[in-house]
Amino acid sequence: MLATIGYKHKFNLEHKRIFIGREEELNQLEDFVIKKKKKLIAITGNNATGKTYLWQEFIKQTKLDGNSEIQVFNFNNSHSLIKSNDISTESKIIIFDDLSYISSFRLVDNLKKIISKHSEKQFIIVSPFQNLVKNFELDLHIHLDSFDLNESRRLFEALWKNNLETHEADILLEITKGNPLLINLSIDLLNSKKYNVQQIVRLLSENLKIENYVSTTNNIIVEKTPEIVQLTSDIKIINQSIIDSVRNNPFNIYNLNPREFEEFVAELLTKKGYNVDLTKMTRDGGKDLIIAESKDIGNFLYYVECKKYSQNNPVGIKLVRELAGTITADRVTAGIFVTSSYFSQDAVNFSEKFKNQISLIDFIKLKQWLNQL
Repeated sequence: MLATIGYKHKFNLEHKRIFIGREEELNQLEDFVIKKKKKLIAITGNNATGKTYLWQEFIKQTKLDGNSEIQVFNFNNSHSLIKSNDISTESKIIIFDDLSYISSFRLVDNLKKIISKHSEKQFIIVSPFQNLVKNFELDLHIHLDSFDLNESRRLFEALWKNNLETHEADILLEITKGNPLLINLSIDLLNSKKYNVQQIVRLLSENLKIENYVSTTNNIIVEKTPEIVQLTSDIKIINQSIIDSVRNNPFNIYNLNPREFEEFVAELLTKKGYNVDLTKMTRDGGKDLIIAESKDIGNFLYYVECKKYSQNNPVGIKLVRELAGTITADRVTAGIFVTSSYFSQDAVNFSEKFKNQISLIDFIKLKQWLNQL
């Protein structure tokens, strides 16, 4: 069911986290919503970058009219549409929160009609999908990236209560990669005095699959308390929700940006039983994902190239040829090319020359993978 919550200005927001690192975005919200009275604002950002926390802090800090009302619709895992009479006559600012995994075209059309009909009100759309909010005529689009090093360090210094060596702080700054949720989690664990820095690194590396850090201690044992399991599950469940959305409506795949599409494919392959590593956001040529398999008969390494294209934009022979060149040069076992569209006939014909080394996965086969889960 659709969760609808009406907030008066004096509502009590129970977030205890210190607000650091989003001051510029907070000022933008105040400028466009309060001063300029703009109609439609969007807040996007990768998972756990503080989108909801930003608008909550905005409501908390902004001096609105005492009679004004903030109305919030949360769409997390909901397929429900909004009816016009769901909008309170007293509300002035409407927030559509967590348009994350139900980003169907039907819902977008529904929200467009609601926004158009209630021209006297202001709206804030919150979603990790930048492509989704491009369907709306926005007055302001705020996109939250991970914190830079200075912002991360400020948050660390504001949160930790105990002494921490500089090199230990640097290790945690590296492993958390500027993610506000992970920074808060790390400091909470440190302040609990139940975990040291090496244990936190091991915990995050194992449970959140954060790469590019190898612990120098091999004998760390981390107890997975219910609290830790819950905190790590909060992040893991995000990918499952994206899969559920695309499985319910395969065309939702076109609302993903290219990186989200790579993450989506990585999660699909993980669920199929493969050990998948998501590479950095660089153009490595055929290395968006790496699958490593160790079996009795030997070790196998696969490169996966992902291309999120529109339905009518086929993957041509050039890109398939590049993948073939990469797997040959690096002497890996095979390559897999995954796209949200389809492959041109010359690309298909070329892949036949490498039929034991290259697999082509198009939109139709992706749907088949989803149905097999």
